[in-house]
Amino acid sequence: HETLGQNPFWTLYNDVLDDNRTRIQGFVKVNFEITDWFSLFVRTGVDQVSQSFERIDQYGHWYAPEGYFNYTTNAIRETNSDILLMFKKPISDDFNFSANVGANAMHNSYTAQGVNGTRFRIPTKPTTSSADEVNPSYTPLREKKIHSIYGSASFSFRNFIYLDLTGRNDWSSTLPEENWSYFYPSVSLSVLLNEIIDPNNTVLNYLKVRGSWAQVGSDTGPYQLDIAYNINSKEGSYLGKTVLSRPGVRLNPDLKPERTSSLEFGAEFRMFNSR
Repeated sequence: HETLGQNPFWTLYNDVLDDNRTRIQGFVKVNFEITDWFSLFVRTGVDQVSQSFERIDQYGHWYAPEGYFNYTTNAIRETNSDILLMFKKPISDDFNFSANVGANAMHNSYTAQGVNGTRFRIPTKPTTSSADEVNPSYTPLREKKIHSIYGSASFSFRNFIYLDLTGRNDWSSTLPEENWSYFYPSVSLSVLLNEIIDPNNTVLNYLKVRGSWAQVGSDTGPYQLDIAYNINSKEGSYLGKTVLSRPGVRLNPDLKPERTSSLEFGAEFRMFNSR
């Protein structure tokens, strides 16, 4: 081995770097056609991923001459349940209207555990019993829940003026109780001016102007409100006593949801039969 890097043939024939994942996805959906202008569906689904990660730097490796291993397993599971009511009905020959109203319940969970070790006492055995130094790790169950209600409405007039409205309210378990509810709307308007300026499409085949304003809200990850102390290693103890350390980032117990606003204007046109 060189001092500035590893021999690629050594890595290919001796080291191990495996990442195995098993994923299960599925959902059940039931549709109800109540009238020709009103329908609804109910749906529930699950997405589950189990991951197994294995890394072995064999005995004799250039930066781990006595060997190193890391074995980690984790599991991620997310379930979503929805109900959506859908309306679509012409109001008159000039006006059309459609709307959706729904709700969603999301539950996400994560857990992980692993172990790493160094200094193999038996060079060909990268196991916990062979390693002279073993460090276990464990991430307890981390859960996150979001309950939501949302809706949208679309209006059109003579097929050349279109107005769309949306709104959504989320309740997130990762935010403090006084801030866990947040609402974010959007509105967009578009007009086909060619229907007014050149209804016969003599020169102007298509001219659309549009504008929109939208907000997007988001929360944070689990357990981001209170400080969690870390237990130092044995080498970090003081006079044989266990020492706890505090993270370098101070968390905010009054955390508020994040909101992002956007404003957009645009136009699109085609002339002379789109030449």
